[in-house]
Amino acid sequence: MNSISTELDLFCFYVDAKLSDEKDRVVVNEAVQRFREYQSQLATARDKVAAAIESSDRGESRVLSEQDVEARLHRLAAQHYSGSGSSDG
Repeated sequence: MNSISTELDLFCFYVDAKLSDEKDRVVVNEAVQRFREYQSQLATARDKVAAAIESSDRGESRVLSEQDVEARLHRLAAQHYSGSGSSDG
């Protein structure tokens, strides 16, 4: 499947879910805007992953402990639910 059909499939799935959910009912224009925001966040995440892979390939990484991962997830969740626009990178 090429990236265009994948993007179209994702968009259709996203809009359908937004339009069918009574408690989060949105108009199509708002759904499109939210999807574009999601795409932007996804692109940022992909860039961070690519940078991390490159860093790891250069030997600049270390194994994270389970506690490290859990603490980071808690920080990210707290940022997300508090509405903070900052990212933990």
